[in-house]
Amino acid sequence: MHIARQPDDYHANCIHTGGIVPREINNGSLHPAFSTISRVGMVLALQNGMNTKQPLQTIDEIERNPIGLPTVAAKEVSDLLDPLVSSMSVQFHQYLKHHWLVEGPGHRDLHVFFEESYESMKDSLDTIAERMTTLGAIPISTLRGQAGLSFIESEPEGALPIRQMLKADLSNEQALIGGIRKAIERASTLSDYGTETLLKGILNGRENQAHEIEHYLSSDSLDRKTLEPSLT
Repeated sequence: MHIARQPDDYHANCIHTGGIVPREINNGSLHPAFSTISRVGMVLALQNGMNTKQPLQTIDEIERNPIGLPTVAAKEVSDLLDPLVSSMSVQFHQYLKHHWLVEGPGHRDLHVFFEESYESMKDSLDTIAERMTTLGAIPISTLRGQAGLSFIESEPEGALPIRQMLKADLSNEQALIGGIRKAIERASTLSDYGTETLLKGILNGRENQAHEIEHYLSSDSLDRKTLEPSLT
């Protein structure tokens, strides 16, 4: 907001750092009595601006949780959950790729199946990541960081035969199932029954997903007979 200067030697008022600060009429500079205050205010404002670029909590830190779980136990459980989140993120993107690229006689059915698959995987990883924040931890969230922490690998770039894609998906789901079971066992030992119960529900969903993929790979599959008979 601009305030016109007065035609005398008194000070005009202008808005400055949330308050009214007098200014000199002659040259528009701050009155000497207020220059020090202004400089301090500017330094604080700059420091606050710089501080916003620093994380309030790093991924290696854990804060006290609101559920009464000992911090040591919460940290140990979180360290098991974070690789699950990262691995599920990798598999989420793989399902997304398969949804985009699937072709062949069963295209429509598989197109829908892969869409349901990546939505299910997204829900699973989101639920576990939210549990980590409840425990006072922060999950790794960059794609590069998740790829480095994941215990499963993405398939190579490019369009691959459908059976090869499904086999890769099944292998990754089986690895995820193993990781979830390990986390369930440890969470139970540490009396983190909330995480244990949550993971049991996710485990059931992932096991059902593996079973569904196995159906597509069965000996009666149309894709097996027409696309890649050599893989029988």
